[in-house]
Amino acid sequence: MRGQHIIVIAMMAVYANAAWDLSVNVVSIASASIAIVCAAAGTINCLIVALANCLLAAGSAIKSGTRNGQTTSAKRDLSDLVALDVKPSTIEDATVYTLFPDLKWYANAGHHLFNETVMEQFSSLGTTFARKKNGYVHISNLHPDQKLTKREDSQFTDFVVSYKEESASIDDFTQDDANDIAKDILGSQPPHPQKWCATISSDSDDSKFDLGITIDSQDWIFNEDEPACAA
Repeated sequence: MRGQHIIVIAMMAVYANAAWDLSVNVVSIASASIAIVCAAAGTINCLIVALANCLLAAGSAIKSGTRNGQTTSAKRDLSDLVALDVKPSTIEDATVYTLFPDLKWYANAGHHLFNETVMEQFSSLGTTFARKKNGYVHISNLHPDQKLTKREDSQFTDFVVSYKEESASIDDFTQDDANDIAKDILGSQPPHPQKWCATISSDSDDSKFDLGITIDSQDWIFNEDEPACAA
């Protein structure tokens, strides 16, 4: 990682919305560098959207790509998915398109179709990048190669949401769900660069998923995106 040092801590909070319960722990936090908000007037709305974007993409991939398939149907191959030749200009809520090597955008591709290649994604919340490595799936706002150059600045850079490839299947996860959970995790103040462990559980069934979440700044990047809780 870049920066001075981290403090390992264990702080837990529990939140809920109409559909999902959230249990979140702060695992470690950078002691020196603070992520400056990327929006004007001191609000953290842009951070909420950035995290919600990654959460929405993760929820879509888990729903469509777990070892047990979706809760309502089996896992789908690329040939079963809606495919577009060009990047969509309008997108329905909770739909995430992924660009595959054939240069087509596939709707709601499961992570069983991902590989170690970094794949661009697009949803109503913006762009994300997905990849698999060592049994984990990583969803980020930035392409990993964009963070390789050291910059002496504490401005917010990226969220990375990670989970284990063999996570249990979940039911529908909407854009509103992603926004609500992002707000609960971030609160009202800009956070330090840090790592969270989060468990998101459905109020209506047994659906749940465990995530590791990191927030990076330009001068503080965590080398390992997946905390042990991303299981």
